[in-house]
Amino acid sequence: MSEDFSSLAGTKVEIPGHFPTPVSVEAVKSIGTAVLLQVRTSEGKLEETVLTHEEIENLLREIPQQQKGRRVRPQHSTSHWCHP
Repeated sequence: MSEDFSSLAGTKVEIPGHFPTPVSVEAVKSIGTAVLLQVRTSEGKLEETVLTHEEIENLLREIPQQQKGRRVRPQHSTSHWCHP
């Protein structure tokens, strides 16, 4: 599966089971059958989590349309992540 989930970068989302509060997605990287998300917590800490493609697809369906338009500016990174 070669889905492009880079549209998540720059959005603020809730990821139940991974983080207790909404996080800002800084970058997205496909790692085979899963997706590695680099996120910034509400405390400003940079964290990473791995989600399956199914979890990512569910997450995309749960993001309200009006929230998709609200983008956050990712911090500068020198890694090979997908940034908006």
